[in-house]
Amino acid sequence: MKRALIIIVVVVVAAVAVFLLRLRAIEQSQQERQELVSEINSEQVTPVIVAPVITGDVERTLKYTGTVEPEDEVDVHSKISGRIISVEFEEGDKVSKDATVAVIDPEITGQRFEPFAVTSPLMGNIAQVYLDPGTYVNQTQPIVKVIDDSYVKVEVGVLEKDYHLIKEGTPMRLRFDALPGGVRTARVTNRGPVVDPMTGTAVAEIRLDNKDGMLKAGMFARVEAIIEVREDAVLMPLAATLTEILPGRGVRVETEVFVVDGEVARRRQVTLGLAGPTHYEVLEGLEPGEQVVVVGQNLLTDGAKLRITRTEG
Repeated sequence: MKRALIIIVVVVVAAVAVFLLRLRAIEQSQQERQELVSEINSEQVTPVIVAPVITGDVERTLKYTGTVEPEDEVDVHSKISGRIISVEFEEGDKVSKDATVAVIDPEITGQRFEPFAVTSPLMGNIAQVYLDPGTYVNQTQPIVKVIDDSYVKVEVGVLEKDYHLIKEGTPMRLRFDALPGGVRTARVTNRGPVVDPMTGTAVAEIRLDNKDGMLKAGMFARVEAIIEVREDAVLMPLAATLTEILPGRGVRVETEVFVVDGEVARRRQVTLGLAGPTHYEVLEGLEPGEQVVVVGQNLLTDGAKLRITRTEG
């Protein structure tokens, strides 16, 4: 009986010993696995594209749309009633001031009058012919439209909240869809004195030299009012930000970027000002010559290793 008990105790002790040895082996295996994962993570390198922080000029702009209009236009009427004998010009023809544009036969019953010449009051182009020869016309009916487009104008509706920013002399940049790549610069020549309560806008007029004849009445214009220019500002690419922001109206905006520090990325808070077409003005947080991550930043954490695959700009 005593011998059997001893045997049972020995077996139990051996089983416990085996269990403890296996448990220790499992713990060692898990520890080794964790150490291996940590080692792998520590060696992980994220490929990124970077761009330098630079200095340059940045603008504050307001965007509008408008259409090209001739500076001067007139509907030409006859001073007497009668039948049109001839129209001397076709649409698109150039006409000089005081040139005869149509000839009228008074056709008064029982009386004979010399044909009457209808003349243009200005130099320009025939924009439209309203009536054909043989048509009876009176003083209220226009015969042709003449436009002077050696200078043209573009009118834009300035929002009430921007009214104090747009004045006579404000520089404007204009682009025309019909003239790809063509940019004209001019200044506001006139701003309406009141805001229309129905539309909430005031009219600003921009006068453009058109002696080359490239700008035609009715063309669509995209207009930028240049409100402010800051020279030699610190600039970073728009793509560097980690959060969506809407700067550009003179408001300080805070965001974060990743800055290259040797072979690692450092998360840094920056303060932005104006927004240009490709860069933000940096008020605080970055210095010219530093590099910021513009592609791959959302895969990074502070201190993460990185590999620069390309430098833009």
